[in-house]
Amino acid sequence: MNENKINMDIMKSLGGFSIATQLKYGLPLIVGLGIFVIGSVLIALSFNAQLELLYDIQRKRSKAVAQEINAYIADLQRKLGYLAQVRGLAVLPTEVQHNFLEGLTRHNSAYKAVAIMDRNGNLTTTVASYKILPWKDSTISHAFYRAVKEQEDFFGFVEFDPISKLPFIIIAVPIRDQLDQVAGALLAKINLEFLWFVVDTTEIGLTGYSYIVDERRFLIVQEGSTTANFKLRSLSDYSFIQQIITAPTAPVMTYQGLRGMKVIGSGALIESVNWHVVVELPVAEAYAPIYRKLMFMGVALLLATIPSIGIGIFFSRRIVLPLQRLREASTQISLGNLAVEVDIGSNNELSALAKAFNRMTSQLRELIHGMSQKVAELEKAEETVRNYAENLEEMVAERTKEIQAQAEKLQKSQDTLTYLIQDVNLSRFELQKSNRDLEKEISERQLKEKQIEQYARQLEGMNQELKDFAYIVSHDLKAPLRAVAQLAHWLSEDYGKILGEEGKELTELMVARISRMYALIEGILTYSRIGRVKEKKDKVSLSVLVTQVIDVLNPPEHIEISIKTELPVVMADATQMEQVFQNLLNNAIKYMDKPRGYINIHCYDEENQWEFSVTDNGPGIDNKYHEKVFQIFQTLAPKDEQESTGIGLTLVKKIVELYGGTVWFDSEPGKGTTFFFILPKKGQDHE
Repeated sequence: MNENKINMDIMKSLGGFSIATQLKYGLPLIVGLGIFVIGSVLIALSFNAQLELLYDIQRKRSKAVAQEINAYIADLQRKLGYLAQVRGLAVLPTEVQHNFLEGLTRHNSAYKAVAIMDRNGNLTTTVASYKILPWKDSTISHAFYRAVKEQEDFFGFVEFDPISKLPFIIIAVPIRDQLDQVAGALLAKINLEFLWFVVDTTEIGLTGYSYIVDERRFLIVQEGSTTANFKLRSLSDYSFIQQIITAPTAPVMTYQGLRGMKVIGSGALIESVNWHVVVELPVAEAYAPIYRKLMFMGVALLLATIPSIGIGIFFSRRIVLPLQRLREASTQISLGNLAVEVDIGSNNELSALAKAFNRMTSQLRELIHGMSQKVAELEKAEETVRNYAENLEEMVAERTKEIQAQAEKLQKSQDTLTYLIQDVNLSRFELQKSNRDLEKEISERQLKEKQIEQYARQLEGMNQELKDFAYIVSHDLKAPLRAVAQLAHWLSEDYGKILGEEGKELTELMVARISRMYALIEGILTYSRIGRVKEKKDKVSLSVLVTQVIDVLNPPEHIEISIKTELPVVMADATQMEQVFQNLLNNAIKYMDKPRGYINIHCYDEENQWEFSVTDNGPGIDNKYHEKVFQIFQTLAPKDEQESTGIGLTLVKKIVELYGGTVWFDSEPGKGTTFFFILPKKGQDHE
């Protein structure tokens, strides 16, 4: 009786719609709706994907036709352009022009007629497959005007030839003379019969078709028609033609097509002639496979929904029955029957819930038993508290004495802390003073660093001014030298007979002196750049570089230059290394006085550096000139006997010292000279 009442109260509190009821009816409903919704979404996505694929196919069809036609017409135009690029084509003999035109028409049968007109519009040469060819109509005149006056390739409108009854288009290309001036035009009548072949061979389903519209909105080609019965007609009244032509990319639309039925159409531009290819596929044929696929998917969805609902009912029952047993056990516990247990009989989450429910009832029994023991202990504790209260006054007095003793200890600790605080304040004052001194020193350093940066900027500006000055002076000095040398050359050529042999010698001497001055200016400019201009360093193979220098110097046959040891690879500027070896070898060649000269190059690896030597068997250097060898503008032979600027060895010394090395020589008059220089290895691997 009580159990039934409690069950009624529970159902009343749930409003007559328990979780078990919800699961019993809701789970199958959710499963069925879920499958239906997912299936519907998949069908919708499949429909959109098939439609997008259909649109993409139409777009590719129109582009493929447009690209095929464009490639064909562009090839015809390109061959005309090649012939038009022949310089002086308009003034070549008529026989030569005729041969050129015949070669063009033999190359491709689409060239039904080709002609050359001069800049006045007069026909000079023509080749055609017709017996009579009118080249003086308004179309020809307009094409000639656009090609000659506007100097651009011109494509005319599509027309039908009155003789052959075939469609054609005029292409006019300007011809230029030897001075690159327009001297006439090359005109060609192009047979467009191949357009019908392209549209007729393009497969667009079973009932689809294609056609071509020119820039006037005229229908010029239509699948299913022939050139014999075809007539040009305007499609300007069709709104979809306007949309296709004005669209920036190949559009795909659904509209009432050219043959009066609803179609999916796409257009593509033929860029070379500004025409448009339109491909149309009736909607009925286009959508038929999509509708069949959708119907198949719908039937499959229906067949999948029915067993899914049955599975939902099966699983809802497996959930509802255990829940009902749990509810009945809860009712027994509420009536005070703590010994009740639930047995689900399955191995799932509800079984785990039933086991947890059983553990809860067991723990609840133990808790009630423990509470009974706690009540007994509490009563015993109350008696102990009453006894403790009687001795509380004595305990308070003892605790007071302990607190007073701790207070005295605390006072002593406070006095000690006061002394420590005073010491800390004194140390803080000294630290602040040290910080002020340090800040002053930092300020002075920052001021000095700013001054150094200012000096560096000033030095950089001075270096730039020096560089600009060197270039300006070099240019201003070399310009008049070149002029004087040219005048001397003209004087020798024009007045050689008047000047005589002595005058010619003086003129040649003047040219030699000018060349020496020119070389001197170049040497000064090179010398001024070394050390100031940041050169790019890279790995330089001296074996390759020295071989190239020897080839450039091209020594006489009686002088032999030999590389006796393998030369290393160094990190340096290739131009500077080339200047070092070129100046040393050039000096040895220049001053060689032996009938058989030898110049030998060595290199020695000395752990931290490379030592190079250049030895010759020339005249040697007298001891009195040893101190002047590396001085700028110093030469050891009179300038009348040997042309020299006196800068070469100075450049060698400056470049070697720039790399941290040294240069010297050893010489004995009459037996030759050896120049030595050292390049340190330090930093070579890090440049």
